[in-house]
Amino acid sequence: MYQKPTLFVKVKLVAIRSCLHLHIFSIYKKHSVPFLLLCHIILNYHSLCAQQHTQLWTRTSVHYPLLQKWTVIAEAQYRSNNSSIGYLPFKAHQMVSLRPWISYYAHKNILLNLSPLAWFNSYTELSPGRYINQEELRSAISAQHSKTIYNRCKLQNRLGAEYRNFYQHGSNLLRLRYKLEGLVAINSKLTASISNEWFVNHDGTFNKEHQRSIAGVSWQMSKKIKVESNYMFIQALPIATNKNVHAHALQLFVSYYLSK
Repeated sequence: MYQKPTLFVKVKLVAIRSCLHLHIFSIYKKHSVPFLLLCHIILNYHSLCAQQHTQLWTRTSVHYPLLQKWTVIAEAQYRSNNSSIGYLPFKAHQMVSLRPWISYYAHKNILLNLSPLAWFNSYTELSPGRYINQEELRSAISAQHSKTIYNRCKLQNRLGAEYRNFYQHGSNLLRLRYKLEGLVAINSKLTASISNEWFVNHDGTFNKEHQRSIAGVSWQMSKKIKVESNYMFIQALPIATNKNVHAHALQLFVSYYLSK
């Protein structure tokens, strides 16, 4: 059965949220105009998605090159939603995670990724201000193929698998995912993208879990910093209800690229 968040989990949650806020503030100091534009989108996001499930996904990642073809990545995520009583997508906790990645370019167009072990903690709201949480460990692997199809247009295919270990309670399962994405380089710093990703669970039988449709823009602010802002539409099919659940999400991602 579900357990209440422990003190250790609460401390990790506060630490990750604080780091994300500091990263965003540092960007604001140097790039206030685009930052305020993003804030305007967030503050008016509820008017676009009234009476719907709305979510805010934030992620910070740090990339460090080990060798010519190898890169290690440290990633922290925090997700929130509109709770049961509001529209703004940061009313209630949804998920927090810490995940390492190892990336290897097997070919100029083929990227392999491995995440040996990651920690996830998901929250379910019982009533306003009251949550239950479920922790899990995940191991993931993926392969991505990129191909330039016309001038500045690129097509990417990514196939991945995750093993989800619900070590506190529940049954473990294998999740397969496939993502098809199109990218267009607007200029040397801005890239627009549109994608769809499908998820299938396997716990003895294969069951469609959900799919994500995403459209957005990435901005290479400098050689070391990239910011992404996306809109995502989620269609989920929970096994318990066997009824489609729809959600809207705003994604804000910041990536830092270190050098040796």
